[in-house]
Amino acid sequence: MSAQIQAENLQLSFGSRTILDGVNLNLSTSSKAALAGANGSGKSTLMKVLSGKIQPEAGKLVISNDARVVYLPQTESLISDPEEPLKNEALLGFRRLEPAAERMHQIEHQLEASTSKRQEDHQHLLEEYENLRLSLEHGGWYEREAKIGKILNGLGFKTEDFGRPLSSFSSGFRMRASLARVLIEIPDIALLDEPTNYLDLETRNWLKDFLLSYPGGFLIVSHDRWFLDQSIDQVIELFNGRLHTYRGSYSEYEEKRSQEIEAKIKAYQQQQEEIQKTEQFIRKFRYNANRARQVQSRVKQLDKMDRIEMPEHLRKISIQFPAPPKSGRVSVDLQNVSRSYEGKPVLTDLAREIERGTKLAVTGVNGAGKSTLLRIIAGRDQNYRGDVVLGTGVIPAYFSADEITGEEWTRIFAARELNRAGQKEKGGSEKPSDSDDPHTVLSFLEEAAPTEMIPRLRDMLGSFLFRGDDIYKQITVLSGGERTRLSLLRMLLSPANLLILDEPTNHLDIHSKDILLDALQRYSGTVIFVSHDRGFLRSLASEVLELRGGGAWQHYPGDYDYYLYRKERETENRQSISGRNGSTEKAKPSPSKSDAFPKPASGTPAEQRQRRKDIQRELRRIERSLEEILAGIESLPEKRRKIQEDMARPSVYTDGSKVRELTSRLEELDSEEQRLSLEWEEAESRADSLRAELEALG
Repeated sequence: MSAQIQAENLQLSFGSRTILDGVNLNLSTSSKAALAGANGSGKSTLMKVLSGKIQPEAGKLVISNDARVVYLPQTESLISDPEEPLKNEALLGFRRLEPAAERMHQIEHQLEASTSKRQEDHQHLLEEYENLRLSLEHGGWYEREAKIGKILNGLGFKTEDFGRPLSSFSSGFRMRASLARVLIEIPDIALLDEPTNYLDLETRNWLKDFLLSYPGGFLIVSHDRWFLDQSIDQVIELFNGRLHTYRGSYSEYEEKRSQEIEAKIKAYQQQQEEIQKTEQFIRKFRYNANRARQVQSRVKQLDKMDRIEMPEHLRKISIQFPAPPKSGRVSVDLQNVSRSYEGKPVLTDLAREIERGTKLAVTGVNGAGKSTLLRIIAGRDQNYRGDVVLGTGVIPAYFSADEITGEEWTRIFAARELNRAGQKEKGGSEKPSDSDDPHTVLSFLEEAAPTEMIPRLRDMLGSFLFRGDDIYKQITVLSGGERTRLSLLRMLLSPANLLILDEPTNHLDIHSKDILLDALQRYSGTVIFVSHDRGFLRSLASEVLELRGGGAWQHYPGDYDYYLYRKERETENRQSISGRNGSTEKAKPSPSKSDAFPKPASGTPAEQRQRRKDIQRELRRIERSLEEILAGIESLPEKRRKIQEDMARPSVYTDGSKVRELTSRLEELDSEEQRLSLEWEEAESRADSLRAELEALG
């Protein structure tokens, strides 16, 4: 029988607020479920109840015998001793098996120490020993070193990091260490509260693959729609203290919920009309004695009415940031930018022009230099070679989730206190009123907002998860995630035409990400951004710059799907070359042009005009790329001729090592020619597709 968690009619309240109201849930080792709900709806609380960390006020929670349930908190690290090495912390995932291993050693000593025991006792020890051995084998005890290495490497730790004390890692990597410990333990049911928050694209992909083959069940909270679509087969929504289950992927859940909401909106509007008519009747005849019975009947009718409420996290809200000032055609000109850390190259001769209106995604493996490049463009890092030239009229604004530190906010507070002191000297109020308190969330935003935006600030704050009385919170008491969201929103209200965003979606739920994405898609300025959310990348990027580590880089003049397509073709090309060199591996057939470049939906006339502009801008980029590729191809014959001349010299062809070196260089030129030819074909194919689409748009 599989392990199970059964919850029946769970009740829990905090003060006057009901968190769980008759919750029923059944989780087993076959459960692959996501827990959805608005921010603050009680998802983390429910997980703590299911794990036994919080006791419900009423109801019944039954965990089957011997079921191992492990809860990974959203922000609280599971690390027991920060001075312990990383590997020791990971080994705690096998702690449950230590008693069995110790008992095996005891039995070994008993069997060795005495041969005079009765045959039946001896047989009993042998049977116990075998059962323990099978238990340890099933739990991975004998392969624990390899398993620990595989999981730690998968979560982005290097092998040389295993001996480092946990205190030497960033908070994000300490959370990864906590996740590693949970995965190593392989509980029957894992309760994972936002494990993707501290993971980059590579480690999210690894975790997705790990969960697909996970032998136990899990309930997960994540704000990465793509990750959930790949990992789960049901969504459990917590709304108004109750649970509703939807079979299928997260996107299918949203589609089903959207249809329900459309029906609910109609019912809501009808109900509101009914309420309005009833209230009008009550007001009109409240003091009419002849209608007293009818009035009382209407009052009771309103009291008994089951009011329709909309799920806040699925309401469609749209916000628009201030229009950016106009600027020149080129927003940023990177002129042979190079940067090294401790002698190791991070960027080498990076040269690109980034045009106005471009949405450039910077991608690459962890540590490739993505954040470094953004800091250089933003002027935060001056320790580089080359030049970064901002275009005419360009006003940059920079956001980094990693730089919302206590120190930065202390500086903000100090500047504000100086400002208040200056106002006091001029005869201003010594202490502002509550509504004017410069240390509240709302007033902090009002200071940065253009006048015309102030009436919309409450809606914007709600979109960024500051709802109800949250807007009157003192900013000195905000959590790290709240400070990040508030700082991002404040920056987006500035009159900038170049947004430099390093992980802007951190600490945002899926609903808030969609609102931010919609605003950035309609933003006419330039955006240079780093994100580990694949859905965000696919929906926003118009170009991709990949940093490949060791200073290498590659520019892709198309959206994120085009980037993935090109990466796949590059892999196939390498496999094809490898096959010609003796490998038996065969290249996969490439997708057709129609698969690689799907046609967009028709859209409104305004959307079609915008699409024409986007296509024309992308065609210009591709044409420049074609010129660069052609120049590269044309330079190859001269390089090949020089090598062949060198090989013809007696001093060379009589030296076997020199001949091998020059032969290798010729082979590299052949590979380079194949690569450039492939890039030319792909760019031409992309251009043809865009020209056809442009012609269709008229």
